[in-house]
Amino acid sequence: NDPPLGLNCLSGFIRFNTNGKFELFPHSPSQQQRFCITATWDPDAKTTLPPLTERFFSGIAGGGTGSAEKRKLLEEIIGAACAGLGTKLKAPKSFILHGPSAANGKSQFIHLVRGMLPRTAHSAIAPSEMGKEQFLAELVGKTANLSNELSSTKAIASDKMKAVISGDVVSAKRVYRPVYQFTPQALHLFATNILPSFHDGVDEGIRRRFIAVSFPETISESERIPEIAKRILQTEKSAILDLAVKGAARIIENGKYSIPQWVTAETEEWFQDADNLAGWLDEGGLEMILPQ
Repeated sequence: NDPPLGLNCLSGFIRFNTNGKFELFPHSPSQQQRFCITATWDPDAKTTLPPLTERFFSGIAGGGTGSAEKRKLLEEIIGAACAGLGTKLKAPKSFILHGPSAANGKSQFIHLVRGMLPRTAHSAIAPSEMGKEQFLAELVGKTANLSNELSSTKAIASDKMKAVISGDVVSAKRVYRPVYQFTPQALHLFATNILPSFHDGVDEGIRRRFIAVSFPETISESERIPEIAKRILQTEKSAILDLAVKGAARIIENGKYSIPQWVTAETEEWFQDADNLAGWLDEGGLEMILPQ
């Protein structure tokens, strides 16, 4: 339940200090790691990214002044998943990658994060299923929950979702077995074309925990590389691991994710659209039913 801050890979255990510094140590049972990322890490590796990785991040970050900020956040998301930081922060977050069209890279980004982790380290539970004890059981021992099948037709189960994002103790159940309790540790990352609503409305707890990251630009057909995430994982996985290490170190040093202001503003727009009651009140719904 409380392993040291770090990231386990083929080269050893990369341990993080609270100031964001990191150091490589030989593997040891005292590190209490559940899995090992199958990539090597070189602390002296060059900072220039290999071609496929650079092309991928340049494509999904888009152009404009927010490109560098978006890349920085995406690197931190990978780092949090690989280092198991999901519920260890003072303000844990769940990220929803939102793009109204296809071919914008959001699903490939989830494939990339999923491919960095062993199969036993991630799950794929949709937010609408969080209220079911059998589904919650799949989060035990997972460092990331990743799904690119987030449906706008099913509202998010707010209370349970808030609990698993924060790492609160929840009850789960395997079929034909007794109910038990555990502490979730996974980072939650989803992709969708249409942002969903919330079953119990939007409160401050939801506002603190959810972040919507937009992927508005469609990558032109001439610029697309089929299964680019798979190809990166086959040939440039160590480069992604290096990004993850630096992203995780940055989160630990700052105590939070580097969330750009424009991402915060777009997330708030989603909350306003998703909160049907607040929208009804803003439009004067209460005056319409109260006696004059």
